[in-house]
Amino acid sequence: MEEFLSTHIGTIICVLMAITMLLISLPFFIGREKAAGLVAGFNTLSEEEQKQYDKKKISKGHAIIFVVSSIIFVVGTGLSLLNQWLALICFLVWLLYFLHNVSSNPKKAFSKYLK
Repeated sequence: MEEFLSTHIGTIICVLMAITMLLISLPFFIGREKAAGLVAGFNTLSEEEQKQYDKKKISKGHAIIFVVSSIIFVVGTGLSLLNQWLALICFLVWLLYFLHNVSSNPKKAFSKYLK
């Protein structure tokens, strides 16, 4: 078992990340508009500012971000079976995708969700 873990650690991490991202996406698909409050930064806006944004689009957009993240890790799982270093490349691709979708300024982050 120890040998399996040491030779397939990249694969295991990719599987766990894929499952995690998929589980995180579920509240956004199920909760619809209510799930917008789970998005970092959105709940810090005032009630008046929150009314300017389409909560359904925010939830759907973030659900898609997490599903795409999950797909990146599923692909990484398959590639890491060929070579464990490909799991690292998968993680770097995901990190770039994640950083592309993150903003420290809530107004900039939510500008595409204006009503």
